[in-house]
Amino acid sequence: MEANLENKKENFVYLDEHGILGSNFYWQKGNEIGLSKEELEKVGLTGDRIQIHEDMVEPLLFADKKLQEHGYRLYITEGYRSKELYELVNQKMIEIIGEKEKNRIFRKKLLHVDSGRRPFKLCSFFYVLI
Repeated sequence: MEANLENKKENFVYLDEHGILGSNFYWQKGNEIGLSKEELEKVGLTGDRIQIHEDMVEPLLFADKKLQEHGYRLYITEGYRSKELYELVNQKMIEIIGEKEKNRIFRKKLLHVDSGRRPFKLCSFFYVLI
């Protein structure tokens, strides 16, 4: 399962290139569900960096600036996730807990491909650092 890396063509950028703090959830926690670094690299993750669509940079910079005025920082742990990453995580969950239990916990309709552009999706992953 190799990533076709279409995100490279669709104006995705790395958060750290814009001074936004964050770390990639799957790179940090993947081994807890049996994901190796090699498997993650095959589906397009290139380390602990987070990608988002370039349209999200300015709103996130604005939010971080406002938080900094109060002594806080924005910290993001999620961004764009490829279809291949979803498929890999789904496969690992089935191996660990079985398909029936996986479907009970993670309804199939929730396994959608995030475009990296929707602020309401990203909001659930914002953290504020003091």
